Amino acid sequence: MLRRPMTIALVALLAGTIALSAQGKVKQYGRATVEYRSDDVAVVANYDYSQKKHDGPWLLIDFAIQGRKGAIVIQRTELTLQTPDEQTVPLATQQLFALDAALDLMIDEGVETLWARHRALGEYARGRVRDLGLDLLADPAYASDSLTAIRVPDGLSARAIIDAMVADHRVMLQAGQGAMTDQVLRVGHMGWVTEADLVEAFDALGATLERR
Repeated sequence: MLRRPMTIALVALLAGTIALSAQGKVKQYGRATVEYRSDDVAVVANYDYSQKKHDGPWLLIDFAIQGRKGAIVIQRTELTLQTPDEQTVPLATQQLFALDAALDLMIDEGVETLWARHRALGEYARGRVRDLGLDLLADPAYASDSLTAIRVPDGLSARAIIDAMVADHRVMLQAGQGAMTDQVLRVGHMGWVTEADLVEAFDALGATLERR
């Protein structure tokens, strides 16, 4: 059994995959999957690169590690990353990078503006629910401006609606949770969602319901 501290050198992983400068202010967004193999271990890493205000133009999402010569045990605290500028950091640091980047974006937009944008999106979503003749799960007086939950009409299932929307419109909503999984549709409008995104989602929902 192989057990040892390990560094995944993202300098090597990124080479030839994405031509991004670690010195500039990166403004690109995307996702990539890369592989690293040695005599001892094989690693597959999926990551986003969206760090417009950090030197490291990537954020690790998840990865898989497999021992090439039998079982391998690696503790999370033993696993580190080497950034494109050759800094070695623990995995938890990536979450701090993500939080820092998100807070920068919030500060740039302005907290009051951010709240107003979410309030407008919430009001638009609830209005479209009413226009479609559907019922909100929550009392409008307590409705969230970041997510809208919709009661599924009698005789229909959330999963069937979602599957049809994906197949016909390439738009995916979320089902409810727990005992209400198939009785509720959820539309998220937090973060970097725009009104155009909601227009597309509710147009697809309306067209799907018309055919049910």
